[in-house]
Amino acid sequence: MKLISTRLFLLIVPALLLPVLAVTTVEAARPTVSTGHFSTTSNVLLSTRTHGDKTISTFQQTISITGILMGTIVGPVRNVLNSRTHTLTIHGRGLFTGTANGQSGTLILIADGRVVGGTLMGRFTVSHGTGDLAGFSGHGTFTAAPDASTGDYTLTWHVSDSSDSD
Repeated sequence: MKLISTRLFLLIVPALLLPVLAVTTVEAARPTVSTGHFSTTSNVLLSTRTHGDKTISTFQQTISITGILMGTIVGPVRNVLNSRTHTLTIHGRGLFTGTANGQSGTLILIADGRVVGGTLMGRFTVSHGTGDLAGFSGHGTFTAAPDASTGDYTLTWHVSDSSDSD
C-alpha cells in the first residue's frame, strides 16, 4: 500500500505544479511599462523640397534619451508641412546606442507623429537589438511641444530569450 501511495504522490505533485510553472512563465513574459525623457542635441537640415501644398524637409537628428532607454538616437527625420491644412507630420528612423534596462547594445527606433492642438504627439517602436539587447523590443508614445527640443515618452517593452525567436 505504501508503494501505491508513493507512486500516486509522485504522479500528483508534478500535475499540481504544472499550472504554477505555467503561470510563472507567463508572468515573466508580461511587458513592462516605463517612462523617460528625450532632448534633441543636433538637428541638421539635409534637404527641403516643395510639391504643391506640401513642404518636405529631411533632417539628420541626434537625440539624447533618458529613462529605461539611456543613450543616443541618430538618424534621419522627415517633416511634411501641409500649408493648405496647416498640419505637420513627422517620420523618423534612428539607431539607438546605449543601455535599455541596464543592458548594452543597439536598437532600431522607428517613429511617426503629428502636431495635434499645438503638441507633437506620436508613436514609436524599438526592435532589432544587438549585443545584450538582442531580445529587447517594445512600442510607445511620445509628446513634445513642436518648437521645443525636449519631450517625454512611455515605452511598453519586454525581453524575449533566444528560444522565443526560433
